[in-house]
Amino acid sequence: MTAQAILVSEVGPRDGLQSIDRVMPLDAKKRWIAAEAAAGVKEIEVGSFVPPKLLPQMADTAQLVAFAKGIEGLMVVTLVPNAKGAQFAADAGVDGMSIPFSMSETHSIKNVRKDHPAMIEEIRAAATIARDHGIHFAVGLSTAFGCTMEGAVAEDQVVCLAEQAAEAGAMEFSLSDTTGYADPAQVRRLTRKVKAAVGDDMLTTLHLHNTRGLGLANVVAGLEEGITTFNASLGGLGGCPFAPGASVIDVTGGMFGVIGILAALEERHRTGKGQKVLASLFETTIYLVGQHMAQYVVTGAPAAPMPARVSAWAIYDVFETKDDPVFIGVVTDALWEKFCKLFGLDELWADESLRENNARVDARERILPEIRAMIAEFTAEEVIAKLDGSGLPFAPIGKPQDMFDDPHLAECGLEDVKLDNGTQVRLPTVPLEMGGKRVGSPQELPTPGQDARAVLADLGYDPERIEALLSAGAVGESE
Repeated sequence: MTAQAILVSEVGPRDGLQSIDRVMPLDAKKRWIAAEAAAGVKEIEVGSFVPPKLLPQMADTAQLVAFAKGIEGLMVVTLVPNAKGAQFAADAGVDGMSIPFSMSETHSIKNVRKDHPAMIEEIRAAATIARDHGIHFAVGLSTAFGCTMEGAVAEDQVVCLAEQAAEAGAMEFSLSDTTGYADPAQVRRLTRKVKAAVGDDMLTTLHLHNTRGLGLANVVAGLEEGITTFNASLGGLGGCPFAPGASVIDVTGGMFGVIGILAALEERHRTGKGQKVLASLFETTIYLVGQHMAQYVVTGAPAAPMPARVSAWAIYDVFETKDDPVFIGVVTDALWEKFCKLFGLDELWADESLRENNARVDARERILPEIRAMIAEFTAEEVIAKLDGSGLPFAPIGKPQDMFDDPHLAECGLEDVKLDNGTQVRLPTVPLEMGGKRVGSPQELPTPGQDARAVLADLGYDPERIEALLSAGAVGESE
């Protein structure tokens, strides 16, 4: 890989803030942009020209453009959803604009309410506006690496749509990992294919998310393929509000993996020795429910189930069977067809109004009772046998207290903990293994007030004041 100039383009004021309910004050946004420019950032996407009723967080974008244009040497960019937004951006005086073009048609309809042919026409109209005003115009190929609604997106489809967008007037492209699904091999492969189709100098940018801890690895893959611009967001803020589905287990497991890798790199820097880092999603799951396991060993009472919530998918629930409950998720339209065929739901499949996920979400109250009644006629083993190998997400449901009997956890996922009353128990350890050893170690919880004097002394209290606090009962001390 030869040396090349790399541009880090800040997109936080748009991508970061659009997913946060609270609206950041205009003055705070200005201070953010000014601080980054002063730190040397050369390009900032300051906002998006979308209808304020849809994203009130972006309502002050024109004012931010006017402010940012006063910063010498800063390339001021905004996102535009369509030709109307492009005209607003041109009127505001932006240096560059980008339009998101989702490779998943379901996501495109959800995000900008347009299918692929309609988006090509919007790109064509926006390109004309940009060209007439001398503005750089880029097309972001979003959900290029996968979609939470449709699942995998065919690489040939990405290439075909990129070619159509190039013909419509795109000056530059970015590949966007909107949902955080990308891996380095996929980044290399798709980058090569799109470059071959539209021209090496047309695909310059990657927009990556770190949902599964692969963000930096994907950056390296992009560098190796000649990508020269990478979007970044201050503090890691970001995410499309119309692409739900990132799993907290994946995110947390990725986080522990990154922590382990960084620790291993630091140790190699000091000792010259490398080591294997192992992060497990199963043990990450157990770690997250560790508080409920601790509650059980301390009180003897199992934790109550979490309350029901509205899902981004119509079927993403725990279903009761004749014996044990089973979780089932139908997360794409293709899986809906497969689910209906597996369980003989011919009437539901025949209802064409239910072919798209958003329609099924709206019809949850109608379709879920029928599906629950049908699942209740099977045993958990029968349901799992049907789903196994189908590609449908499913899992038997275990209770936190049952995990104490899991042989894998008993072997390497639990650590000894001594409670404050002297009881010896085993609870989930940090889900990270380095160099063949678990990071956790036996723990002994202090009794309440055990270190009261030392803590007060560290806070600056003199011995007389400490005695007065203890005597008055303001601070407790263990016997």
